Amino acid sequence: MSETEKLQSENQTETENRETETRTENKEEAKAEGSAENQTEAGAEKQSGAENKKHPLPEVTFSTFVLSIASSALVSLGEVPDPQTGKTNPDIMAAKHTIDVMGMLKEKTAGNLSPEEDRLLDDILYELRMKYVKNS
Repeated sequence: MSETEKLQSENQTETENRETETRTENKEEAKAEGSAENQTEAGAEKQSGAENKKHPLPEVTFSTFVLSIASSALVSLGEVPDPQTGKTNPDIMAAKHTIDVMGMLKEKTAGNLSPEEDRLLDDILYELRMKYVKNS
């Protein structure tokens, strides 16, 4: 083997070794980044889980949905404080809109509710409408 061939062979071997090292480093970096992302996601899930333990959410039912909308209407009417600020800030137009949405929900679900759900919606709508008249 000539001197030139030896040099070419050594250069090729060095190049292959550098490429292998680079691929290994890239794989390790990708693993580290993936691990960091997984840790971040796991941390977020743990935090979310901790928040759910502090404030467990109710089961999703038609009744809880109606009660949620009614709560928004009561906040808009100024009957209860805003949960985020702790202050009452009446917004009669927003209250009217929310009550109208509940009325539309009553119309659109007619005949499809259980007697308990129908009664709940009727009672809440009546109470909200009376509070709206009183506050406007």
